[in-house]
Amino acid sequence: MDLGPTPEQLAKDRYEAPQRDQKRNQTAFRRKSLLETIRLEPEHLEAGRKLYKYRRGAEGADVRENDEPTFSFASTPDEFFQHRCSEEEREARRAVRSDRTWKVLCLLVDDHHQLHEIGRAVGPYKDRAQATSWAYGVIEVGLDVLALHWGLVRRPDG
Repeated sequence: MDLGPTPEQLAKDRYEAPQRDQKRNQTAFRRKSLLETIRLEPEHLEAGRKLYKYRRGAEGADVRENDEPTFSFASTPDEFFQHRCSEEEREARRAVRSDRTWKVLCLLVDDHHQLHEIGRAVGPYKDRAQATSWAYGVIEVGLDVLALHWGLVRRPDG
């Protein structure tokens, strides 16, 4: 018997299409992150992915993709990667400037909340629709600042 999300959860588009797990020969579902489910510009999505990578890397997780060499002369190569991630996260925090915006972005990439929960936790609104729209606006502004900071978009002329 394969366990998976309910039909209601599948209808909300919070899970990817089922894949066969090659090791266990079972149907496997992957839950989409909040970052993947909200509608964002491609550069904002990329900025959110970079922020996720740097936050997880600063915590010590090995989030290197194909951009890092597998061989290093250092005795512990992950130590330097963790330091670089924490420096990048610190620079991103400085670029955002607003404590409230940074908290919203951290809640977004940590993926423990829904959009309205982020808006209620950080924003001034308790109504679900108002909290959702407020959180979405703050996320767009914050990711726009990070996209500019990391050079994913050009600065507007003028």
